[in-house]
Formats: sequence, C-alpha cells, structure tokens
Amino acid sequence: MRINSATFHPTRSGPAGHLLALFFFITGMSIAFASTMQADYLQTQRLTTALGKVLLSHKSTQALLALCAQNFPHLSGSVDEAQQHLAQVNKPFVNKAHAIQQHLVHSIAEQQNKFDAEKFSLEVDMAVQNAVTQFRQTLANYPRQEQHYVCNRLVLSVRAGEWDIRVREPGAGQMILDFE
Repeated sequence: MRINSATFHPTRSGPAGHLLALFFFITGMSIAFASTMQADYLQTQRLTTALGKVLLSHKSTQALLALCAQNFPHLSGSVDEAQQHLAQVNKPFVNKAHAIQQHLVHSIAEQQNKFDAEKFSLEVDMAVQNAVTQFRQTLANYPRQEQHYVCNRLVLSVRAGEWDIRVREPGAGQMILDFE
C-alpha cells in the first residue's frame, strides 16, 4: 500500500478522531471559560479552537519529523533542515498561541481560581500531547518501507511549505495573529 500526504495527514487521516476529540475538548473548555475572556461565547470558542489547531499542527509535524530522524538516521540532515524551516515560519503563530494560552490562564486565575487556571493549561497541553502521541504511534505501526516513504514525503513537503501553519490552518493562524 502506497501512502501519500493526502492519506497520512494528522488532521485528515486515521488519527483524525484524536483531532475531533481535541476539538470537543477545546469546545468544552471554551464553554467553561467563555466568561473569562469577557467576550461573547462564540468568539471565545473560535479563539480556543484556533489555539488548539495551531499548537496541534505545529507539534504534530515536529513530532513526526523527530520520529523520522530517529527511525531513519540517513534522513537526519534533511529532517533538521525541515525542522528549522518549520520553526522559523511557524514561530509567530506558535509564540502568539502560547501567549493567548497564558492570557486565558491569567484570566481564569483572576476570575475563578489558580487551580482552575492551571487545570486549563495542563488540559490543553495534555490534549495536544495525546494527539501527538497518537500520530507517532500511527506512523510507527506502518511497515518500515511505508514509514520511509512517509518520512521522505514529509521532509519534502515541509521544506516546500505544505505544512506551514499559514497553509494548513490559515483561518486559525490568522485568528491567532489578529488576537489583541
């Protein structure tokens, strides 16, 4: 079975169920903390969902690249270049997403309590990390030849900009950048 980026894509393939679970988690968190942003519910929900999409997109791609370098050492130079590219182009999105997450945590701490704030932060981080773990496990379950194909395709497509947040999650990325 030949795999391509359309069939192995963290937001479009088998692990999509984990992205869906992350969406429901984030939706639930945004319902619980809508008042903390002192904005209307819908805007808070959209912002929280965008935050999750940006962090998940970046961290899942980084994790897959790291797995490729680990499993196929001869690709490590190309993987390093791809990771540097990804870190550079996604930096504004990821930094702003972390700043928004901290803003939410601070707002929750002020309006509710510190425990709920820490719980929110840990739950966002845990949801993203669980999804990343599932993506890694999915790739690890492919036969070695298919893993190699996926890794080669991943490196090439990352370097071509196909995995940049502005390409993969344009709406979420823009919402994150526009947040004041």
